[in-house]
Parts: sequence; C-alpha cells; structure tokens
Amino acid sequence: MRRPTPLVLFALSFLVGGSGALAQALGWPHTFQQPSGKLVLFEPHVDSWDSGIVWRQAFQLTPAGRPMTIGAASFEGTTSTNTETHIITITGTQVTGTYFPGLDAAASPPLVTLLSSLVPPTFDMALERLVAYMRTPASMRQAPNATSPPVILVSSSPAVLLRLKGQPVLTAVPKTRLKYVANTSWPLFEDSTNGHFYLLANNLWLETNRLEGPWRRVTRLPEDFRHLPADDRFTAVRKSVPPPPVRGSTVPEVLYATSAAAVILFDGPPAFAPITGTQLERATNTRSPVFRLNPGGTYYYLVVGRWFSAPSLKGPWSDATSSLPTDFSNIPPDSPAGAVLAAVPGTTQAEDAALLSQVPKRPALTARQVSVTYLGTPQFAPVEGTTMQYATNTADKVLLIGAVYYLSRRGQWFIAPNPQGPWTTAPGAPEVIYTIPPSSPVYTVTYASCGYGGYVGYGGYWGYDGCEEYEEFSTN
Repeated sequence: MRRPTPLVLFALSFLVGGSGALAQALGWPHTFQQPSGKLVLFEPHVDSWDSGIVWRQAFQLTPAGRPMTIGAASFEGTTSTNTETHIITITGTQVTGTYFPGLDAAASPPLVTLLSSLVPPTFDMALERLVAYMRTPASMRQAPNATSPPVILVSSSPAVLLRLKGQPVLTAVPKTRLKYVANTSWPLFEDSTNGHFYLLANNLWLETNRLEGPWRRVTRLPEDFRHLPADDRFTAVRKSVPPPPVRGSTVPEVLYATSAAAVILFDGPPAFAPITGTQLERATNTRSPVFRLNPGGTYYYLVVGRWFSAPSLKGPWSDATSSLPTDFSNIPPDSPAGAVLAAVPGTTQAEDAALLSQVPKRPALTARQVSVTYLGTPQFAPVEGTTMQYATNTADKVLLIGAVYYLSRRGQWFIAPNPQGPWTTAPGAPEVIYTIPPSSPVYTVTYASCGYGGYVGYGGYWGYDGCEEYEEFSTN
C-alpha cells in the first residue's frame, strides 16, 4: 500500500539513515544540520492521511553565519506502509507552504530553499506515532473563555491610560506633605494640604482634584516637590522639577481605570475602509485592530488575542472570540488587515500560530535581573473569589499563592519564598491564576505570555522570538 505523506511525519517518528535502516524514535525537538545551516523541527500536526498525507510543523531555521528565524511550514509526501511491522517509510517530502511571522515577503524565498534542502529525503516512522499526531479539534488548544471584557476606553485625541491596581494606595513621602501612589507605574502624587493629585506624563505635569478628572496642565508645583528624597524611586521625577518648558506639546486626555483596561486611540473621528470580499470594514486611523460589520454596524475589537464586540464604540462590549462572524476568515491574507487572521479561530494562520507555541523562548530576563520595590512593608489584599492575594504597594504584579510568592514581569514568571525574593525562574504560570476574575486589578496577568501565542485564534500574531509583555492591554 502506497500513499503520499508529509514531512511532518518524518520528524514524527524514526529517523532513517541514507540506507533507510530504522533509527531510534525521535523526541521533540529534533535537529538536522548541514554546512549551509541548521533546522530544528518541533512536534507536528497531521492534517490528513488519505490519498495523500499532509501536515504542519513549527521550526527554527538558522542559515550559516546568520541569525535564527522562526516559522511554520506545511509538508506533503509519499508513504509506503509495512503492515506486518507497522513501519511507514516516508519519501518525496515537499515543502508546500511556509509562514514566517514578521518577515518581509522578499526575504523568505532563500529561507524556503534552505528549509527544503535540510529536510531529509527519507524517514521511517511507526504507524502508531502517525495516528497519534493526526490533528483533531481536541489536539489544538483553544482560547480560554473570556467571561467578561476589560474596561475598553475610546479616545479620538492623544490620551494616556492611568491604571491603578484597585483603589489608590497612598504612601507618605518622607519630610514632605506629599503622598506617593504606590499601585501604579505612573509618577502620581497627592498633596495632602489640598487633596490635589499631580501626574507626570510625557514630560508634562497634570493636576486634578479627582483621579477621574478632568486634568489640566500646570507649570508650577507645590514647594514640597523640591524636597523629594534622593533615591531611585524619584530619580526621573526630580529631573522634571520644576516643570521643564515644553513647547507645542499636546496635553493628553487622562483615562482612569482601577481594573484591566484597554484603550483604542483614533487620530480624529473614527474612519473605516471596506475589506475586499467581505462585509467588514477596518478602522484606518488607529493602530488598534478595530472592525465594523455591515449591515448592522457591530464593532469588533481584538486585544491581546481576544475578540470583543459592541453595538457602538461606547459599548457595552462582550466576548466574541467563540462567535466571530465567518467573514473574518475571508479577510485576504495580503490585505492591511491580514495580520489578524492569526487570531481568527479555524484559519491556517491561527493553527500556524499554535504550532509556533512549541518553539522555545529566549527569556528576556534572568532571575538575577529581577527585584521588586515596595513602598514600605509589603502589603497584600485578597483576590476576590479566590484564595490568592496580591501586593498592593508596588507597581509590580506579585501574587501570594499558598506559601509561595509569584512575580509576573515582561511575560515571564518568577517565584520566591519571600515577597522581596530572592527570585528564581518559574517553569510557567500557575494554573490557579486563570480563576482571577476580570474585575481584579491583577486580572491582566492571565494574559502574560512568553514567545508566540499558544492558542488557536488566541493572539498568535502578537508573538515574536522572545518574551513579550502581554499583561497590559495598553502601554503607558
């Protein structure tokens, strides 16, 4: 019995020498190297094995003397099966498609040629292995359910997101009448003499008597700002005291939130353009992936790999990942909106993104680089509806789970026996974090990810070769 088969299979099972003799079972990943370069293949997904065999596989490809590139490829080939030994021989393997995230199309042909040259021409594999790698819906990880959206804020002018982890945690600044807001990454102070708040944003000082606003620019600060302590916490702030002259600068709108939040910034009134072959329109004057479906005018927004929809940009927003209109699958890959296909469940691009989750990540941080600064003694508050607690007087996301402290930083997880450390690298995110409710100030740690998105239709296109900070919906 002879049938076409994929290269994926070759990596799946047993590698054969040039003579075709059976080698030992391959583990994952497996490396093939020649003077021209090195290929590392990861666990495959077999799409079909009928009249022909087709599969996909993630890989690392390193041309000789050049940097490593990550991608995913589709393969097919020819197989012959020994029904007595249950061994399948794969020959004539061909690369039928490739996906190099973030790589210019003109740069891919030499890499495809190198990939094809590094794939061994013949493999033997066990029939049982092939069957195990047949792709089924259960074999591809699905996006976690998003029971409710983050706070989604929209602005048609320059804006900053002032996000606090819960209500303000105020800590006295020694030898002044100022208080420092500890549970935000922004330089935010309260003057206890009048209750006014002062925010340093984009080299501008803003003032308000309510954190919800409105805010106004100020060019004079209370005298106590001249007496900020000479320590690392206030180094950047002291450089802006007194307020430096800033000409022609636009005063941003301050959007305030005390829980997970996303910001959609338009450059003027929202503008949309049709997407060929669909009833969708894409927003053209924002960097956020915002779409409008006609007829009906429903809005769709992709943030950190999850889709939300609303009848208007003002909301209310609800989860749409599992009910995305089929027209999203019809977006042309080469269109300006084509990148979102990696986050559309069921598309080839989404499955490629899931395959890329197998590729090892280069940690952006080592444990030695990690430390946490608290304002005073570490303070913790319960995470509503769970047994976890979170640190309230630091801008970092520190969780107390049982007797262990967890730190989420730039998409990586670290653990320590004490809130101050010493920190060591954790093998991954603790499963219990996925019970954190969206209303919690630390809910965004459930989006922390290192490397490529690991879920079908769950933000694969956000990834890159390394660790990414997925915890914040909107950067400062």
